[in-house]
Amino acid sequence: MSDVPGLSDAFRVQDLDPWTTDGGVSFAVPLVAVSHGILYNKDIFLREDLSIPYTWEDFITLCDTLKARGYTPLANGALDG
Repeated sequence: MSDVPGLSDAFRVQDLDPWTTDGGVSFAVPLVAVSHGILYNKDIFLREDLSIPYTWEDFITLCDTLKARGYTPLANGALDG
């Protein structure tokens, strides 16, 4: 994919980084980020006596609760910078 015309002009380096090998070869073109599900840590839910949310409002409340208790409620990692 490194030879796709305009690839390096259309995206910032940090946007391309997750789709580039350590050797600098691009193997994909960033398009969009979509979340099809959310993984959660069962141990934290048990330790903090939390319930799985079933509405968006409950989810946001849960995130606020986790943050207030010192946790990072959401993380999207791809080993990028």
